[in-house]
Amino acid sequence: MSAGDGTTPPILADKHHDALSAFTPENLLREARHQKGAANGTSDALAVVSTVMARLG
Repeated sequence: MSAGDGTTPPILADKHHDALSAFTPENLLREARHQKGAANGTSDALAVVSTVMARLG
């Protein structure tokens, strides 16, 4: 599997780009709160951005 040989690596095959994302704002906020040990509504923007970047990175 080299570049340009026309084959797709298994990790890139069967992707559903039109499907809804599992990463909804509500889930990301909940996870940020959980990781910070904070109550609902007390998560700051930096924690949310950090969580999003970690998940995407």
